[in-house]
Amino acid sequence: MSLDDQTPKPLSEYREFMAPAPLATSFLSFWSQTITGSRGVYEHRVLPDGCIDIVFINDEPPILAGPWTVFFVTRLAAGSSITGARLHPGRASCLLGIPASELLNQLVPIAAVKGAMQNMRFEKVIQQANAAARRWPLAQVLLASVELRFSSTRRFGRYPVALAPSAGPYQAIEPLDRD
Repeated sequence: MSLDDQTPKPLSEYREFMAPAPLATSFLSFWSQTITGSRGVYEHRVLPDGCIDIVFINDEPPILAGPWTVFFVTRLAAGSSITGARLHPGRASCLLGIPASELLNQLVPIAAVKGAMQNMRFEKVIQQANAAARRWPLAQVLLASVELRFSSTRRFGRYPVALAPSAGPYQAIEPLDRD
């Protein structure tokens, strides 16, 4: 038996948190995952859930994890810190400014996405030391984006129909300007 066989493998600690109340109509949850251990790689099986996630891994720029129709395995180094915000199924298009179908079964850097995501300022989120510390700055960035997105949709009519953020069971609202 070699020493490599005796070295403990990395472990994953995954936690989900309710989205802050002002974001709960758009976001299903916030979550964090920490890979513990001194070395090695943790293989995490991600199951399809039809949701789009905004994901931060360590101090890398964020990515969008599109809605998946099949499972995939991601490999995370020991010591990795991951933070995410999961959108409700069907809510991403209005917030992100792109159809969810463009993200199907893909992991896409946010910098490569045209639309509303390009204007979000995630620097303060990335600067945080760990997954737990990222949740509040992430909520602030997303809340500002949700507020801006819905107010500009109503004012400028960028989409044929938008969801009213304060509507109880979601009601369609017509934009003021029609093309």
